Amino acid sequence: MKFKVLPSLRLKKRYIAFRMLSSGPVSKTNLKDALQASIRDWVGVKGLGESGFTLLRWNERTGEGIIRCGHLWVDDIKLAMALLHQIGDEKVILASYRVSGTLKGLEK
Repeated sequence: MKFKVLPSLRLKKRYIAFRMLSSGPVSKTNLKDALQASIRDWVGVKGLGESGFTLLRWNERTGEGIIRCGHLWVDDIKLAMALLHQIGDEKVILASYRVSGTLKGLEK
């Protein structure tokens, strides 16, 4: 028997579109690990789990990506992104430019 989660208890998702300026290319796994470490430093392990953080898309060539998280955690995720200055040997600047409740809304 499979239990359903009530709609009022489900995590309401938000999608954050961001750009990264860096001195060199950064792989998706390195970016994901660095973002998780920054979020963990800011909100802790429990907050990282509750936020529902996921790196959905990452384009190394253009330096653009999309993050999914819970609606209550958008400000904390954006702050953790701003606190991230280095990934490996590369200096980086992460800037979010749009937040939406749907992926289709980010494409506009």
